Amino acid sequence: MSLTDLLRKTAFVAGLALSASLNSGCAFGNRHVDLKYDACVTSVQSQRGEFSVGEFKNELETDKKGRQIIGCVRNGYGWKTAKVLANNDAAEWLRGAIEKELECNGYRKVESGAPVINGKLNRLYTDLYMNYNSEISFSIGLNDGNNTVFVDSFYGNATPLAWFATSGEYERSSKEALQSALRKTIPR
Repeated sequence: MSLTDLLRKTAFVAGLALSASLNSGCAFGNRHVDLKYDACVTSVQSQRGEFSVGEFKNELETDKKGRQIIGCVRNGYGWKTAKVLANNDAAEWLRGAIEKELECNGYRKVESGAPVINGKLNRLYTDLYMNYNSEISFSIGLNDGNNTVFVDSFYGNATPLAWFATSGEYERSSKEALQSALRKTIPR
């Protein structure tokens, strides 16, 4: 075997190895995310009022199995290669976060006799290409008996740096987007 043939074979094998490493790995395989909200953005010690929580609707896209799609994974070429799926109901996650933020800011949850908060989750999506780009939008309504007292829409986003494209990183990025929106939502 000549030196030229050896170099060609080595270059061919190296090219195959490089191609395999670029087209495989962490960009493939759906991510399954547990949405959790455990820390308040701000807190106040004084008692400020009471609230009840009503229905929170979910407008998110689902896959064929009924799982909520909350993002995508992209490979090095920018192509979508996998979905990010929520393991729990994203509208319930939003509802729980609003309850927690209100309680941290001096409001007390009661079952009846207080204004009722209803909501609708319009969008929760995290795109990934070098950075995460998480967006959330939702609307909130406050009803006092038969009267609508307040209705508004809120938006939040977060763009943290992507390291490993793990489920935990998607969860943290989604939570940061929600916290961004809740800073504008919760009365202080």
